[in-house]
Amino acid sequence: MGTCDFVWVFCAGVLGLGCVSATGDAPTGDQPSEVRTPIDSPCEGVRAPGGHCGSYVEGNITINTRWTRARSPYTLTGDLAVAPGATLTIDPGVAVYGDEHRFQIFGRLVARGNATGRISFTNVALLAGGLGGPEQPYRMELVLVDFRGGDLHPPTGGMNYGSLLLTDSVIEDTAQYIYLVYPTSPCLIERNVFRRAGGVSAGTNENITVTIRNNLFERQTFVAVDVFATYDRSSVTVDRNTFASRDRIAVQIGSGNTSAPNVSARNNFWNTTDANVISSMIVDGSDGGGQTVIEFNPFLFAPDPSTPQSTLTCARGTVLCGTRCVMLDSDPDNCGACDTACRSDDVCVDAFCVPSCVGNRCI
Repeated sequence: MGTCDFVWVFCAGVLGLGCVSATGDAPTGDQPSEVRTPIDSPCEGVRAPGGHCGSYVEGNITINTRWTRARSPYTLTGDLAVAPGATLTIDPGVAVYGDEHRFQIFGRLVARGNATGRISFTNVALLAGGLGGPEQPYRMELVLVDFRGGDLHPPTGGMNYGSLLLTDSVIEDTAQYIYLVYPTSPCLIERNVFRRAGGVSAGTNENITVTIRNNLFERQTFVAVDVFATYDRSSVTVDRNTFASRDRIAVQIGSGNTSAPNVSARNNFWNTTDANVISSMIVDGSDGGGQTVIEFNPFLFAPDPSTPQSTLTCARGTVLCGTRCVMLDSDPDNCGACDTACRSDDVCVDAFCVPSCVGNRCI
């Protein structure tokens, strides 16, 4: 058996007073001592590559802390919080296991993977803090992360003052949706895959922008993009995304949102070129709810090259009609649009049904 490297974080409760977080000797003074298994103890925990059995964490992180690949994986044994003013940096290649415990960010979380070492979160309930108000906002930065199970930035029942950067990541099988409640600085959600996940719900005010760009939404369990408010000069931009599941709502304007001119949903790929089908994937004022109507024209005829590709989408030049990828300019069963069939004696030419024979001339 190998040896263990442990990092323990203990205190009376999440964001209680007098808590300590450390990876070496405990601080001196009247703070409680760190409890840590000796480094030459037998490896009894979760074994990670390289012979290390990993680290176990709970309580409060009150000083700047780094989680390293050498001490990975990190397993939550209770609720964990990054306190206001503290930064937790997670190195590339680190794995975090939540066991459904809460991991709440009141300070700053920086989790930036790279091409050779993505960061993984499994069954973690990663929550926004923001108790310090707009004067002490939280910040989450998630880049090249695989987030599976649990929850990512879900509703918490109150205001959360802060912001989110989420790029080049995979979010799968989460229970709820990302909930951005009047962020205090611009948020960017870009080039991610949302698969069997809840999507994004956002409300903005003042001059804050939320940009949702080049994401793939596939089999979402909630609306892919919900905009419940856009006050003042704020805006939400929904641009160059792929909404692969045509049987689900892709974009929704909240029933109380009468300021949807601040929302743009142009230049997205809806996995169809049929404007009626696209309209059915949108909930806005055209459905009689009182909110304004969102404009989706012009729309893309194929996925944007910078957007992750879906198993539910088709090669460039074809679209998914039912379960088949077809060419709308030549398929007689889907001529010009899905489910637009030509008569039995017609053919589809340049997306129009035309007679197969005119006089003695046949196509």
